[in-house]
Amino acid sequence: MEALDYWKLSERVTIFQAVMLIIGRDPENMKSKDVELIYRTNERNPNIPDGYGAIKTALLIAVRKGLLDVSIEQERDYDQNGNDCGWIADSIDLNQSFVSVAETRKYLKERNFHSDFFSSVQEISSADYLNSENPFYAPKLAAAVEAWTAVTGEGKFEGESTPKKLMEKWLRENAIRFSLNKADGKLNEDAIAQITKIANWRPEGGASKSPGSKYPTTPKK
Repeated sequence: MEALDYWKLSERVTIFQAVMLIIGRDPENMKSKDVELIYRTNERNPNIPDGYGAIKTALLIAVRKGLLDVSIEQERDYDQNGNDCGWIADSIDLNQSFVSVAETRKYLKERNFHSDFFSSVQEISSADYLNSENPFYAPKLAAAVEAWTAVTGEGKFEGESTPKKLMEKWLRENAIRFSLNKADGKLNEDAIAQITKIANWRPEGGASKSPGSKYPTTPKK
């Protein structure tokens, strides 16, 4: 079995790992910071695979346009003494932002781009109501299901926040995928509120008391 074959078990990978896998390189022992440092100095180096910059740019554009299911984490900034200066606005951390393997495969297929790894990954069929090619596909229903799944199942739940706020944030980030923009391009906040109300398991509000749990508990009445 080849090293890349083991990655086929993953349903989600980081953006950096996705770039490497598209190129055909095993990202196991590669660090994005090292690759980025060399890449930004414009030095020719065997550690920088051909196509790295182009593929990374394409994936980041797809992520920002909402074409890929992604959990985005921003980069943190540090001063020369190593002190944490907080989040970098509008940044995307290549190591902490995860994309769906299935959607990346679909994205490449739609662009007639062949990648040995992603082309060989077995396509996982989703439920009919989540399949956008289904004639009965309902974007708002799919948005409610996927927002709930993203917040509860992908490690995005944070005890200091509420399900409502987290799902609203996720829906805004993925608005294009579910047609949640108005004709003028602005977010349809009414639709987002309706979808969140359906998916919210804590309609009474308040943050969970179990921030580390996959299944946040509801206080007993």
